[in-house]
Amino acid sequence: MLIEFGPPRVVRPVFDDAFAIGDLVLGDTLVDVKTYVDPISSLSAFVDQSLGYVLCDVEDRFAIRSIGIYLAWQAQFSPRGTTPPA
Repeated sequence: MLIEFGPPRVVRPVFDDAFAIGDLVLGDTLVDVKTYVDPISSLSAFVDQSLGYVLCDVEDRFAIRSIGIYLAWQAQFSPRGTTPPA
């Protein structure tokens, strides 16, 4: 499931001099791993957190073009693009 996004480029990416530490960058996708039994009510907060990480990467060191939330308890991955449509 996650392998299609490419090999891990960065594990625990550090954003903005340790202001935030992510989970994993696969290819150009920032993956945030969550282990909630019932994550539905928190999904928007998860996305907000990941987008915050992307915004902290002002120098584009990680070349993130999409984000994804991996729900470990459910073994579900939900990718989202971050670039506007052409």
